[in-house]
Amino acid sequence: MAPDRPSFIGCAVKSLKPDLDNDANGEDRQIPPGTAGVIMRINHVDSKGTRHYDVAWENGAWTVYSDSQVLTDLKLIECPRHLNELRLNDLGAVD
Repeated sequence: MAPDRPSFIGCAVKSLKPDLDNDANGEDRQIPPGTAGVIMRINHVDSKGTRHYDVAWENGAWTVYSDSQVLTDLKLIECPRHLNELRLNDLGAVD
């Protein structure tokens, strides 16, 4: 993990692309564009140092997104103050 790269934990998001969650009972939960969610925690960090986050969706679905997917597949609606202070909005990540 690069120390100069903030974590997205706690950010409220909306999905920009459809996604699908398969629960433990084999049930599918659709995540259509515009679905609201929250980035809850880091799921894992891969061997290249890329963080992957658990996102909890308003319909009960949970999915995992990498750092880059957060910026391409999700719209960051509101982030904790520490991220705003790092001026992610100036990087085009937050409107």
